[in-house]
Amino acid sequence: MLNLLLRAGNYTLWGTSIGNLIEGYLEKDVQVLPLITSQSFVYTSRHDNFPSTEVQLTAYRKLMKYLGEEFAKKGVEQFEIWNEPDVHNGAILDDGVTEMGGASYVPVYNIAKEELKKANPNAKVMGAATCWADSSDIFLQAALDAGWAKTIDVFSGHPYYRNPDEKTVAAESVKKWKDKIAEYGGPKDIEVWDSEVGLTTADSSVGTVKNQANWLARKCIYMRSMDAGDVVGLFKFEMPGIVEYDREDMYGTAYPYNADELFNCKPYTPKISLLEVAAECY
Repeated sequence: MLNLLLRAGNYTLWGTSIGNLIEGYLEKDVQVLPLITSQSFVYTSRHDNFPSTEVQLTAYRKLMKYLGEEFAKKGVEQFEIWNEPDVHNGAILDDGVTEMGGASYVPVYNIAKEELKKANPNAKVMGAATCWADSSDIFLQAALDAGWAKTIDVFSGHPYYRNPDEKTVAAESVKKWKDKIAEYGGPKDIEVWDSEVGLTTADSSVGTVKNQANWLARKCIYMRSMDAGDVVGLFKFEMPGIVEYDREDMYGTAYPYNADELFNCKPYTPKISLLEVAAECY
């Protein structure tokens, strides 16, 4: 799982830190899931805003076209659009009117899907990559009201909960939204990816590496047994890297560097641990 952030106009993917990572994984027959956001102070006033104006959406389409063509050459066939956008419900976009909610996500997802599938008709384009907490209900309902069910390809989310899964609404939430997508005219029994399941070492509650491995394996077994995830993506195989500001020290998080932002160049720092043992056993 690679967190892919590309600044406006800088479309050089190969030869960057993240490009090297992708090629290295593919050479070892490791599946790659690019999580694509387009964070740019050039096109938007906030780095986490959706593109919303005509100029921004045109630039975003150009970026998606480039990524679709480049990833198609490498055989990458699954993509996730944005990262936990429900966290920013209510933020005002640059058109001054539209809120950064589910309705604003739909054109962003649709553009990405159109361009990625033009390059590779077999590509799986998933969203909305929400946290599946309280905020996701508001976000997802707004997206469905805006017609998202009729264009969604694969449903994805990041089920983070502090309590044991059977004491949360994780599985129930997935089932609820699968049914709602079908109700709004989308696919029946849509494919679901729990695309980010893990812990970060920045969180004080993660405990020992052994406990991390136990919890991740437990979550995988639970979500699959409850029919709440066709694919479970484990996330957290990495030690902190060399970057001073390194909150997201999780598996595969790396950023392509720009000349003026060398601090974003973070190589993958593998962690040989029971996490890997748990993943192999799973």
